[in-house]
Amino acid sequence: MRNSKGQFVKGHRGIGNVFKDGHIGHKFFAGKALSEEHKEKISKTLKRLKIKPSVIFVGKGENNPNWKGGNSQTKEYRSRKWKEWVEKNREYVNWKNAQRRALRKNAEGSFTLEEWGDLKEKCDYVCQKCGKKEPEIKLTIDHIIPLSKGGSNYISNIQPLCGTCNTKKYNHLEWK
Repeated sequence: MRNSKGQFVKGHRGIGNVFKDGHIGHKFFAGKALSEEHKEKISKTLKRLKIKPSVIFVGKGENNPNWKGGNSQTKEYRSRKWKEWVEKNREYVNWKNAQRRALRKNAEGSFTLEEWGDLKEKCDYVCQKCGKKEPEIKLTIDHIIPLSKGGSNYISNIQPLCGTCNTKKYNHLEWK
């Protein structure tokens, strides 16, 4: 209830406070199921105050008037989408993993994805050990002096090797 100045009367147990955004708040309603009769009374009062009844009687999920479809993405959907993104951006993912590994090993230096692309182009997209060329193989980042042996992560210590050759080299300085 309001006084002659339009202010709410203290202690009034009506429908609660009507805020500027149209939200109605009152501890009396918190967590309580209202009877249809009570809802009707409140609706009439809200109409008189020119507030939509749906503001107070909001449902959950699809019953909410502001429902916009929700998050229909299941865990499997997100997992599939992530895998698709990784496959599409494999070059970036491999470069980022190499950078992360170098940080863990406290290696000095770093190189950009652009520098890696330039190095592959300079080597004509050929594995430096077996001589196979992309797209027959997928070139991977190999540290000439391995990080585990104190090598740096500068582009000058990087060579493009295919996955098989990189695995065979392991952490050796010379290829066996």
